[in-house]
Amino acid sequence: MPSISTSGIGSGIDINNLVSQLVAAEREPVETRLDTRETTYQAQLSAFGLLKSALSDFSQAVDRLKLSATFDGRTAASENEDVFTATATQQAANGRFQVKVEQLAAAQKQFSEGYADADTTVGTGKLTIDVNGLSFDVSIETGGNTLNGIRDAINAAPDNTGVTATIIKVDDGSGGNQSKLVLTADKMGSDGQFTVTVDDDDGTDTDTGGLSRLIYGANATTRAAVDAQISIDDQILTRTSNTISDAIEGITFNLVTAKPGESINLIVSTDTQAAKNTITDFVARFNDVIDLINNSTNYDTATGATGTLFSDSTVRGLESGLRNALSSQVTGSNGTLRSLAELGIVTDQDGKLSVEESTLDAALAQNLESVTTLFTSTSGVALRAESILNGFADTNGIIDSRIDGLNKGIEDITDQRANLDRRMQSIQDRLSAQFTAMDVLVNQLRTTGDFLTQQLAGLSAMINGTDK
Repeated sequence: MPSISTSGIGSGIDINNLVSQLVAAEREPVETRLDTRETTYQAQLSAFGLLKSALSDFSQAVDRLKLSATFDGRTAASENEDVFTATATQQAANGRFQVKVEQLAAAQKQFSEGYADADTTVGTGKLTIDVNGLSFDVSIETGGNTLNGIRDAINAAPDNTGVTATIIKVDDGSGGNQSKLVLTADKMGSDGQFTVTVDDDDGTDTDTGGLSRLIYGANATTRAAVDAQISIDDQILTRTSNTISDAIEGITFNLVTAKPGESINLIVSTDTQAAKNTITDFVARFNDVIDLINNSTNYDTATGATGTLFSDSTVRGLESGLRNALSSQVTGSNGTLRSLAELGIVTDQDGKLSVEESTLDAALAQNLESVTTLFTSTSGVALRAESILNGFADTNGIIDSRIDGLNKGIEDITDQRANLDRRMQSIQDRLSAQFTAMDVLVNQLRTTGDFLTQQLAGLSAMINGTDK
């Protein structure tokens, strides 16, 4: 059953409502202050999280830029990629070579006698397949002695040493179709050559009946393994694969088509494009960082609004450190280039970097060694930038410390909210007790007043009666 409140009976005042309003008035400025502070902390946490992510991307670009290997790449260009393509590593020497692709490597294939279809019964017995001296046996038994069954048995053999079986459907020469079992070496060229022998249950292993028909049938054929053959500057070499990586140090050939007797130039040169891509990516990642800093520290002169990290010393220190690392001249190296500006990398009015491509291209083409030194030397741009990033963005670095501090501040606000709730409850209890006591006193006074009024009225009536 709901309780009945008698609050205010004596005074006529709604004590519960009055106490609630007084407590709310006491709570509001404190709660507003805590809400504002927490909103600020959360916004700063988000801003620092985005900044750290951008710094991580920038750090990866710096890591690539500090390696001399970035500037020592090689490219291998075939003048006819329909015949062969080539790739190069750092170990390749610059040069020009004349290459002829005389023949491509091909895997050995063995085609069986033709059968009406893949479900035709062949025969039972045992197949022995030898791949370059490594053999395995396949037992063909009743129930699995069709072309399909033989294919599956070969492919499922646990000790298969390098042959794959398939079935093809081809013309039979009379307007119809026939199915053939095809055995293909897993390896190209002579590395994969194989032989097949039969132990036929019909007692004859080389006739055109039973299981041996697969190998000795009238239209059973073999396409022999072929090794690849190319010449480099008229020097012949033979390999078992169409991918050749041991002919010229650092160069891998991928043969596409044989063109006997046709010379095709292979040009190996320094890959300045890879270095350029790394530099431009470095610039782009730096600009991402600056965009975040500008957006979080901006000041709107028209409205007076400020960014989330406006005047933040950590962000200003980071920005200043990166600018100094990238703008200061590199000293103590033998390179002729001393600054990014000499590469066509300059700072605009927003603090971001821009690249004059023609200047960068010319530096990479004409002075690659000095470009390399500018970035990779011990006093170079990349290592200076890395030093700044390590202090700010590493685990337990300055930004992590700021993030930890903000999280601690949010935890403190949670504690302060709990303390505020307790204090407000105490104030509410105190005010309720005080107003209730007042109400009781007022009620007592009113009762006393009513009694005295009655007594005085009675006395007055008595006096008036006597006078009569």
